[in-house]
Amino acid sequence: MKTLALAVGTVANVCSVALLINYLKNRKRKREPKSVELSPFIALIGIILSLVFAFPLTLIGFSSKDANGAAVAILTFGVAASYFFIIAQLNIKIVYDEEGFSRTNFFGRKKRYLYNDVTGIDEDGLKLWFGSERVNVGINYEGRSEFKKYLKKRWRTEHNGAAVPKVKKADFFKGNLKNPGKITARYVAILIFAVAVIPLCHSISRYYFTPDDLEYKYLHIVSYKEKDGDLILKEENGKTYSIEEYRK
Repeated sequence: MKTLALAVGTVANVCSVALLINYLKNRKRKREPKSVELSPFIALIGIILSLVFAFPLTLIGFSSKDANGAAVAILTFGVAASYFFIIAQLNIKIVYDEEGFSRTNFFGRKKRYLYNDVTGIDEDGLKLWFGSERVNVGINYEGRSEFKKYLKKRWRTEHNGAAVPKVKKADFFKGNLKNPGKITARYVAILIFAVAVIPLCHSISRYYFTPDDLEYKYLHIVSYKEKDGDLILKEENGKTYSIEEYRK
């Protein structure tokens, strides 16, 4: 397990540092004309998360203690999940022309769409409908405003000046939030982060703090009392100790 932790941690650290250097060198790179790309910041998030998860793996690999399987598994999963951000930023892209646009998905597969086939649009989140199929161009895409203007212009040209049909969407918040999708996504991201980090911290703490790290000492307790569910112990010299959530 320690060998796996060291291998994954070392490879991930080297790759992430290389990607970070490349990001810093190309951060001012101009986007291609008539294209829509995920913001490079998405890749930066993935790089930082990868380093955050990979560094403890390297420490575990070099540690003299036995590796905690749960901690290694969670950290390895974290490294793998981090690279989803990087791959998404590198692969997902839209290139458009006078007739339509080509969209490359997460796996690098391209699909062609024609403006004339658009059956509806939700301009707030820029969602396009092609019958039952939906194409999302979210807020994290650079060039989405220019793409939306161009698409609407080309659709009107091909439909005698008519506007693109707008899709009525269900609003759970009944208009009380200006951009409910964006706010909901933020809270979901926070929830996912908390669910991932809390078990991770617990596993790492169990790994680094073992019974061998405990200090044993004899105390002469002269009195004790219960307070707010805790047991308060008092020595002769007046020093007190607390046992939280004491159960008889």
